[in-house]
Amino acid sequence: MNTGNGNASFIMNYYRHIDREKIQFDFLSYSLSDDNYTEEIQQLGGNVYNAPNYKKLIKYIAYVNNVISNSAYDIIHCHEFLVSVISLFIAKTKKIKIRIIHSHGNSISSLSKKFLVHLFRKLWPFFATDYFACSKEASDFLFGRRCKCILVNNAINTERFVFNNTIRSITRNNLHLSDNAFIVGYVARFDRSKNHHFLINVFKNVVQRNINAYLLLIGEGPLQDEIKNYADDLGISKNVIFYGISKKVYELYSAMDIFVFPSLFEGLGLVGIEAQCAGLPMIASTKIPRIMQVTPLVCWLDLESGPEIWAEKVLEYSPLQERMDITDLITRNGYNIKIECKKLEIEYLRLI
Repeated sequence: MNTGNGNASFIMNYYRHIDREKIQFDFLSYSLSDDNYTEEIQQLGGNVYNAPNYKKLIKYIAYVNNVISNSAYDIIHCHEFLVSVISLFIAKTKKIKIRIIHSHGNSISSLSKKFLVHLFRKLWPFFATDYFACSKEASDFLFGRRCKCILVNNAINTERFVFNNTIRSITRNNLHLSDNAFIVGYVARFDRSKNHHFLINVFKNVVQRNINAYLLLIGEGPLQDEIKNYADDLGISKNVIFYGISKKVYELYSAMDIFVFPSLFEGLGLVGIEAQCAGLPMIASTKIPRIMQVTPLVCWLDLESGPEIWAEKVLEYSPLQERMDITDLITRNGYNIKIECKKLEIEYLRLI
């Protein structure tokens, strides 16, 4: 439940908008950083349980067992496949009737985890009662193609992400960037799957042809220092901004001119929905599910085409011409949280 985590952002979007007189969430997480959603959750009436890391398996199992044993939950809804089997098994022994496993990804890089995915496909029917996913690709990946799965869209507060020219100017001023700076943006955890190395290579080609270009990277993660060093080695560090985590990322979208999304895999790509809602043109990896495109703003490119081709495509886009309010299009495609949370609410109540 850390700020900047994609799954946490998804859950919080729904938690903020669901009818909490009917449905209340408690949260169990095994890795809370200093910057997390605990205070907001508590203000909204929920509890946060900070479990030991699952690598300390015995302590983790004992903690989860204790939490579930001491509360009368109608539903357990798991969003982290690696530890879900443990939680679902404990929930089954405690007679929790509704046990949901939720898939948020469509691939994984680790060979050992790929093996676990295939193993867990055989185990889910013994522990889970219901299957949710953010896309058909995410469902097929974790549950297999024959699974009957409920799709829950990675919906957002569309009003918040609408482009705002005043916020654009203020944010650029805070970044010490001029109005005519060309800002390439990306919002992602610094992780192998997010492919920051490739993006740095793309941006090197961009800045060689436009010295007034800047790369704005929002997020944190284990590879952050490695990426900083790589940008320094390429001599472009003065044009790369490592912003860190932001609780107002919607303001940063207004400051950008283009969004580049080079992920190696995504379940859907929530930030892609956010960027489109902000009216940003986007270059996206073909490894991302095509369902992420809900506007004409997305240009798809194969990663194998290389950084030079990606850079050429980025440079085709000039700085801000006109950014339109396209919230109606986002809503019609099923990504308005005010509407989608009602669907989840109905589904929870139906299951209960």
